[in-house]
Amino acid sequence: AFPANQSSPMPRLLSLLPIFGAATVPTVPWPRTETTPEATPEATCLPNGIGASKRRNLVNADGESYPVGLWKTSFDNYGQTSYAATAVVQLLMEELLGYNTRETGTGTWEVEGLYRLLGCTNPFDADSPSCGERDYTDTHVLVDAYMDPAEWAKSQVLPGAPVRLGSMGYEYFDGQFVSEAAFDAAVAKGASPLNFYKGLDVRQQPWRYFDEISSVNTSRLGSCGNFFLNLTAWGDFATLHSSCPDGYFWLSPACRSNSSQCIPYFSPFSGWLDPMIAQKAIVWNIPLAIAGSNNLNDFEKLVKAHRCIFSWQQPSSLFGTAHHIRFPSHEAAAYAIRNYTTAEPPYPISKFVSHDLPILAPALSRLVASIQLDAKMMGRLLREQNRTNATWRDVACKFLKANPKFVRSLEIPSENMHKNTSSKDFQDASSEFQEFKGGKEFSASFMTGYGVLSFGTLPLASLFWSALLVS
Repeated sequence: AFPANQSSPMPRLLSLLPIFGAATVPTVPWPRTETTPEATPEATCLPNGIGASKRRNLVNADGESYPVGLWKTSFDNYGQTSYAATAVVQLLMEELLGYNTRETGTGTWEVEGLYRLLGCTNPFDADSPSCGERDYTDTHVLVDAYMDPAEWAKSQVLPGAPVRLGSMGYEYFDGQFVSEAAFDAAVAKGASPLNFYKGLDVRQQPWRYFDEISSVNTSRLGSCGNFFLNLTAWGDFATLHSSCPDGYFWLSPACRSNSSQCIPYFSPFSGWLDPMIAQKAIVWNIPLAIAGSNNLNDFEKLVKAHRCIFSWQQPSSLFGTAHHIRFPSHEAAAYAIRNYTTAEPPYPISKFVSHDLPILAPALSRLVASIQLDAKMMGRLLREQNRTNATWRDVACKFLKANPKFVRSLEIPSENMHKNTSSKDFQDASSEFQEFKGGKEFSASFMTGYGVLSFGTLPLASLFWSALLVS
């Protein structure tokens, strides 16, 4: 820390901006921030991370002070990508930029998070979310979110509309997955790969690498009488009795005459037969026996107990080693007329912030915008938590320590080098995290309801070393 009679180098550092790049004066005053008193060194995750006692709150134009609020979304205990992404973002905000944070809630659908970004106090009631009752929001960040286009369009005509900050770096998709044990068994025999629809054609005899349906505990299954489909348009004129002789498995035409050659296929739902997989089985000549589980607990046990194919989504904390089956590329026009024989569409996963965050803390918005977690990174986060049952914060910490390249890729504006950080800490941070010697540039421009904030293009390597020379 700097001695009491010596100020931070930041004023001198900022005075050098004309030397290194033009900086446009913002159209609104810089917000005030609150800092906590000096404290003894604290345990942090990241090397030279900013401890809790040195972090600051957001402070709005009315002088109200509050932490950065983050909202999470998870429709069940399995789709926890939001938990993982939020933990990573939260840790970076705290330890790299020095802001206090808090989780303001967890919703089932992303639109609830959208309402919270708008400042609505009752986000779970779509008919009456209680928006506009206060002139600020306590929720500022929503990451790992697929936003329904219609809901997003509605939000953009409201006062205080949220801001989209680009992709998370991966997409979400539903689909069909083959268990790792079956896939590996086929590979060992030199067979056609089972994660490609042609490798599942009945003429390839794919059933040899899967369990027989006679080995399945049917007490975990619902009645196929609940989900019989009229599939005559696809050339299947079978009755319920002839297509589901045991009352549990719907047999596709490719193996209906010999159920021992049917591959067990499990759906998480017992109330309906997924037309997306039934149509694929008929058209691509795949020998499937499709059954719906009683509930998600039974579904998980069935998938883990058998060499099988099953419906699921990725990224997910479960079944991370399963192989996604590739069908012909998605055709939106075909899906519009309920032809589901091609692959399901991917869903873009984005990052959102409240309308006022780019004003209250431009550096936070820039950080969120720069975060790119690819599908493999997210998969590692999910599998680690599933394996260890550790807290999401601990999992995020371990991930960040193991992936310094990811941390170095982030945009950390020089204005946010913490005032209580010493020159040695600057040097350590530049070598351990940022590698600014390579001349990485920071260029930020945020379109907001208040105008454009522009910080120019600043070579951060020069700014870092100039700070050291003048301190």
